[in-house]
Amino acid sequence: MSNRKNAPDRKILLIVRHAHRDTRDKSLDNGLSKKGRRQAKALRDFFSRKLSEKELPRDSRALRILSSAKKRCIETVEPMAKAAKVGVGIERLLIEQQDGESRHAFKRRVRAFAAKWRKSPMPCTMICSHGDWIPELTAELLGYELEFEKGAWGEIVLERGTE
Repeated sequence: MSNRKNAPDRKILLIVRHAHRDTRDKSLDNGLSKKGRRQAKALRDFFSRKLSEKELPRDSRALRILSSAKKRCIETVEPMAKAAKVGVGIERLLIEQQDGESRHAFKRRVRAFAAKWRKSPMPCTMICSHGDWIPELTAELLGYELEFEKGAWGEIVLERGTE
């Protein structure tokens, strides 16, 4: 972390892969299936406990939830956002690799998000993205790729002085 006066001693990044999508809906921007809605509720329940136990900040000035613009991502984190009484921000950098987007451009976009998160003074950020995007982010932040199942999540904690 930087040595800025307002920089938190500890930063948390909660990475969520969108829950199971509705495969009956053949549109490119389909929402969640019944299974996916159950996964989103389970995510809400788990993180609501972390909020109530003060493991995560409940204050909207300390917790931000960002999502890919895809409906399945937004629907995955909406229950959590409601429980935490914060909005869901759409972050264009979180979208999956697009048709015609080169691998290099895709990786550059993921790196841009990582740099933006590192510079952010926000103590806790939850993001929801896609199965191709998350391994690129973990490679950037941790030095190795992690793959997440649909509806799974991971937590990265940065302590001051560990960057």
